[in-house]
Amino acid sequence: MEELRAEGLCKRFLRGKREVKVLQDASLCLGRGELVFLTGESGSGKTTLLKILAGLLKPDGGRVLVNGRDSTAFTEDECCDLRQRVVSYLPQQLGLLEALTAVQNVALPAMFSGDKAQCKELYSRATALLDRTGALALRDACPAELSGGETKRVLLARALMTAPRFLLADEPTADLDRESAADFLRLFAALRAQGTGVLVVTHDWSQLRAADRVLQLRAGTVRDVTQEIGNSG
Repeated sequence: MEELRAEGLCKRFLRGKREVKVLQDASLCLGRGELVFLTGESGSGKTTLLKILAGLLKPDGGRVLVNGRDSTAFTEDECCDLRQRVVSYLPQQLGLLEALTAVQNVALPAMFSGDKAQCKELYSRATALLDRTGALALRDACPAELSGGETKRVLLARALMTAPRFLLADEPTADLDRESAADFLRLFAALRAQGTGVLVVTHDWSQLRAADRVLQLRAGTVRDVTQEIGNSG
């Protein structure tokens, strides 16, 4: 079974002269076709954890296994290839290139992934993903013309452009209205049904019942709270 697994991750940061331990022996596993939610207080290290899983940040200890391979030992080029082919990261902060239209931003990852398809085919695929995320009308809009919610729909389309096996989404529904948040949850459920492993960071406890499992990051470690969520309602 294909899986994304973290084992005993540790990460420390210096804040001034003070050392802050963000992750301490943090472990989790995400399988293909799973929808897993990760909760935790602000500043608990959720974004740090996702960045390590995506190969954007190196841990101080522990390892990340991507289908059995230790990605913490990858070179920078290998980490880029990992994000282009296997693990896609949907950031919380907005990150579209201002000089490109929405469809160009979405098509961009495939252009750097070694995909030999013609540009016309890439744009057709990018357009289909914009349609899927409810952003088709924004195809030719520039980032400066988009609202926060519209930008998130374009970012999600971009994250799916390379058909990743695993999607890591950092608070994708934050600041969205209820209908838009529900749209995202339906998309994540559809991705799960298609065999994508989806890990979603959220502060919205009303969403947790949609998950296969619910994890909580607290005091640097990850624990499974699925049963607690089930018993709470």
